[in-house]
Amino acid sequence: MSVIKKYKYKKYKSKKYKSKKYKSKKLCKFKKYKSNLKTRKNLKGGDLTIETRILNKFILDTIFNSNSCNLLDGDDVYYNDKFNCPLRKTASSGKSQLVIKCDRINKQNCNNTHNCKDIILKGPPKLYNFDIHDSERGNVTNTISIDPYTMNLLFQIITTEAVKTNFDNFTSNSIEHFIRVCKNTNEDIKKDTPYFLMSQLAGIYIDNEGNISDKGNFYVSLSDYILGEGEIINKEFDENKKTILTNNMIKNIMNSIISMNTTLDKLFECFQFHHCDAKAAQLLLYSNNGVMTAMIADLDKITFTLNINNKPIRIRLAKSTFNPILQKGIALAVNIQKGAQLAERMRYENRPRKTNEYEKLCFLSSILMLCPQDIIPELINNLQLYFQDKTNIIINSNKITYNSNDEGYLINIKGITNYNDISDVKRRDRLTPVLKSVIITKNVPYENNLKSDAYIYDNKINLHR
Repeated sequence: MSVIKKYKYKKYKSKKYKSKKYKSKKLCKFKKYKSNLKTRKNLKGGDLTIETRILNKFILDTIFNSNSCNLLDGDDVYYNDKFNCPLRKTASSGKSQLVIKCDRINKQNCNNTHNCKDIILKGPPKLYNFDIHDSERGNVTNTISIDPYTMNLLFQIITTEAVKTNFDNFTSNSIEHFIRVCKNTNEDIKKDTPYFLMSQLAGIYIDNEGNISDKGNFYVSLSDYILGEGEIINKEFDENKKTILTNNMIKNIMNSIISMNTTLDKLFECFQFHHCDAKAAQLLLYSNNGVMTAMIADLDKITFTLNINNKPIRIRLAKSTFNPILQKGIALAVNIQKGAQLAERMRYENRPRKTNEYEKLCFLSSILMLCPQDIIPELINNLQLYFQDKTNIIINSNKITYNSNDEGYLINIKGITNYNDISDVKRRDRLTPVLKSVIITKNVPYENNLKSDAYIYDNKINLHR
């Protein structure tokens, strides 16, 4: 044990740190660092593969070599006192992440400069379980399992590089990415959270006619937009205005679906990417010259392929290591509930699927579930026009079917769009009803060959074909 490690261990023995609360909190943190030493073993007791060690080093260096979370002049987005945009000193802590927002400011006082853009910091909860290890199933040497927070960090490093270099025409509005990773050095902000991802706050304004505007109702995600504008349409008695609102809503939803499918296809082609939490709430909204664009977000529940040490490695989620009983329960659910829980099974699979059609249909089903019943027929007509050149997809007023030689899926439109009231719709804004709505009609095919355009070279991410 090195001098530094001895010092750290003795530090907890000193009288200054006798408080049980302090001791417990700091020992947990000490154990977390200790778990990442070079002597760490995999879940079977053997040594970690060289690829797993390279990835461990890459992630830890990214976190601990980052700057503080104070906004810098060199950042793409920054604030100054003139525009009154300081970071809030208090943070709202959810179950899954810690979020800090820059105070929203009056755009009229900002002269439309880049100083007016809002900032959001997202980080893992305190004392989260940092976990990067070899696959825990079978004699698998080309799969690495990681925790959800590290998954989000790792893939956003890749997407940030893709947006920065315009790789394969990835744009800043197409896929979630960060301005930079930063250390949490602010004593007022949950000091047990080790890092944050500094990002641009998503969202658009919709005016009283349903158009994208500089003011009006503010929506962050496609789910928020459909529920919010849908409620307005349902309460509107003026038929002319209702028609205008409906037409604009259908146009915005279709633009979101088109941009979503384009990005998902590029991600699949470049990285064999699968989104395993496919619902409308994970589609963040931006305006691209007045056209609604859906950004693929929530990148903590995904799988993809990454080249490490010139070897393609499948990156997937690790099963729970907090509770062995919970871990067995997850494994049992994964093996038994083949149909309804397919997207959840995907999180733990060592191979990619041959297509990404399943998650695209899950996103589509989630969108249809939330839409007002009055707009469903016209929305279906627009979907028919959009998919008319794709012979594998057939859409009518009753169902959506996807059929190929290898796989098949079915969505019963009437079954998912019949609801009693708006509270029933809001209950559908979850993954479980979405998974149950997309019925698997054939066996799901897997791809045996791993490939990716992302590489780790010299402790950096590189993208090339």
